[in-house]
Amino acid sequence: MSYEPLLLSFKVAIIATLISAVLGTSLAAMLASKRVPFRDLLDVLITAPMVLPPTVLGYYVLVSLGRRSAIGGAFESLTGATIVFTQTGAVVAATIGALPLVVKSARAALEAVDPVLVLAARTLG
Repeated sequence: MSYEPLLLSFKVAIIATLISAVLGTSLAAMLASKRVPFRDLLDVLITAPMVLPPTVLGYYVLVSLGRRSAIGGAFESLTGATIVFTQTGAVVAATIGALPLVVKSARAALEAVDPVLVLAARTLG
């Protein structure tokens, strides 16, 4: 019995979780701010993967990262490798799938913080 698929799954999950945590928290902080232009549009774009069926989301990821797309073509010209059906592609797909959950949770937590406490923290440095 080979453990390589299990180890690959763990590796992809850990990397995607770390990327989602960092990127999702920063996006949530930006969305929690009231001064961001096009905040609602950005929120819709971030939430879209959560409401799409997994097959449709997978198709869109394949189309947007394939060789004929701008992102896939640029990645292939820089690295000489494709994104689709590789570990990098799996990490990107898992990150796209997990990002809305992280952003929604972190945004709700950041918006629940009392603004008086934030102002007090700013005065204290």
